[in-house]
Amino acid sequence: MSYENPSNLKQVHIAETANSPENEMILAFARLRHPKNKEKYVDHLYKAHELHALKYGGRVPSKEEIAADLEERIKKEESATNFDYKNDGLCRTEPLHLGFETEEGKKLTTKEWSMAESHEKGHIVRMEGLPHLPGLPETPENEDQEYFDILFFDAVDPSVIPFPWTDEEYQKFLDEGKTKLTKEEQKMRIDEYNRSGGETLERMSQLKNYFGMQGDEVFTKEHLDYAREHYIKDRSDGFENIQDFFKMITPEKEARFLELINSIGV
Repeated sequence: MSYENPSNLKQVHIAETANSPENEMILAFARLRHPKNKEKYVDHLYKAHELHALKYGGRVPSKEEIAADLEERIKKEESATNFDYKNDGLCRTEPLHLGFETEEGKKLTTKEWSMAESHEKGHIVRMEGLPHLPGLPETPENEDQEYFDILFFDAVDPSVIPFPWTDEEYQKFLDEGKTKLTKEEQKMRIDEYNRSGGETLERMSQLKNYFGMQGDEVFTKEHLDYAREHYIKDRSDGFENIQDFFKMITPEKEARFLELINSIGV
């Protein structure tokens, strides 16, 4: 299927819908509740459970059960947001640390907090529907995300992102005991994070939020091209580093990226 812009969807229309002022979480959950999107995502969760059962055994829940659990997670996450006033990083799912400042000492805007909330709650709503790895505590870190990691493996190319520290800077981290990982191990961890299905899903959701999408609208190559040029200027790259995400959607990866953003139910 081609995701080139249909002739009746002009570039001016894309510009008019861009930089939506709507609440990011409300947009994301409205899309996930759309019948077509929900059906798509439930199908993928079902396949993730099938893969897990094939490897480890256990019962595969029905699609009806998966859909009901998904709706319960949406209701829970849209009803309340946990936060504190620490400056302890941005967050890790929740709570949101409202005292957070960027490296430049900048506080986040209301819109940026809306983006962070949607991203982190998206992780909870989408990924907590996965089975957990056997023999480990049932925590988010131990969710079996193999199905989504395989599915999204060819959607982005993390190898184009340079290692963020010089050899001297990283050696200083080692000397000060801030990490025990070798440079090669750290690079592998960064690449795994950048390529992970869970992160790619939430970045896709952010792009759809940017255009105010609330249903099963088609995200075209023209949307992606426009976002590459305008997203960071309109929003911010100071706390989410989406610039690297755009770089990872290389010309060789674009077709697969567009296929997935329109078929995953995000």
